[in-house]
Amino acid sequence: MADEKDPVTVLEGDAAILLWLAGRKAWNIWMEEHPKASVNFEGVDFSYRVLEKRFPDNENLKRLIEDQKDREVISFFGYKFSGNAIFSSAKFRCSADFREAIFSGGANFMLAKFSDIANFMNATFSGNAIFDKAVFSVGADFIDSKFNKTMSFFKISYGKYFRFASVDFNSKSRFEPEHADSIEMLSFKGTSFERPFSLKGDFNCIPDLRQTKTSHHVDLSKLTVKLKRDRKNYAILKKAQDKEDAERLCRLKEIAESNKNHERALAFHADEMRAKRWIKLNWLQSILDSLYSFTSNYGQSILRPFVLLMLFIFMFAQWTISFREADSDSDFRDALTVSIATVTPFISLSKGARDRGLERIFGEDIPKDYDLISYVYAFASYTFIFLIGLGLRNRFRI
Repeated sequence: MADEKDPVTVLEGDAAILLWLAGRKAWNIWMEEHPKASVNFEGVDFSYRVLEKRFPDNENLKRLIEDQKDREVISFFGYKFSGNAIFSSAKFRCSADFREAIFSGGANFMLAKFSDIANFMNATFSGNAIFDKAVFSVGADFIDSKFNKTMSFFKISYGKYFRFASVDFNSKSRFEPEHADSIEMLSFKGTSFERPFSLKGDFNCIPDLRQTKTSHHVDLSKLTVKLKRDRKNYAILKKAQDKEDAERLCRLKEIAESNKNHERALAFHADEMRAKRWIKLNWLQSILDSLYSFTSNYGQSILRPFVLLMLFIFMFAQWTISFREADSDSDFRDALTVSIATVTPFISLSKGARDRGLERIFGEDIPKDYDLISYVYAFASYTFIFLIGLGLRNRFRI
């Protein structure tokens, strides 16, 4: 006869709340006596005011309220969960303290609402940790925590900061918030990713992945960031608000390059250079960097240098035709031919076309300094041609 599996103990409803109110020691003793027991707090409203109405005569609750007059905290500090822990759709009306909590089974916080700080520092998740569609009004701390199986923050809402510094991710993980633009600080500094990790969203901050260890693919293909800069004195002097953003962007660039994602690597490099401008670069370097940004967006744009090249060609042609002799039968087409031929000497017919055009416009009397201006125009035009080539190379790079 097949062995029958032992029934799994499920602690839920009032019994679960009353045991939690009894304190950490009583809770952990019960968990030791009931290995693999599941706990179900689904939909529970963790508010002392609500709980006081539900358990008006509970002495443990009265003591908690008395001890936390200044600031309410829903504390699971050091609590052990021997089986699955279900907090889906639970409401934490004040700070939630899960520091050093041990989740031996799965931890389900799907659709949970945290009205204040959610603190999971030094927590251990041995099973899947699911925070999908959870709402964080302030933020969450997971510093020095450990995730041994899947970690998922999919379509989480709001939250100003999330800190995953020095965390061990031993299985696949993802951080894909629905409202990434509300996050002001996101840190994975010093974290170890032993399995694939996905980071997606349009962030108004620079995620910090410095000092991270990546053993598998880190997907940044859907990650966009916004470098925060302040204008100093003049419009051109826009400096990064945070001096460390350049290093953060450098690390994002390195990860994108290791993934052969050239488009994202270029975007991160562009923001990295903007973050260095007027801070790590001197004034001359910063001016040249600003020109590089304006003319080609750091090699990402083909249209910008092309438009500037066309503009210079027509401007030089107009300037050339303005010096023609009054009795000259030349027209704008001759000046345009001279302008194009000046920047395309590598085409065999350009020299002859330029000479004939100049003769029709000026005859033998070429204006003073015309050749000098032509050199300046040619140099600028060659620069735009180079930037067009750079943009094409970056666009179609394999």
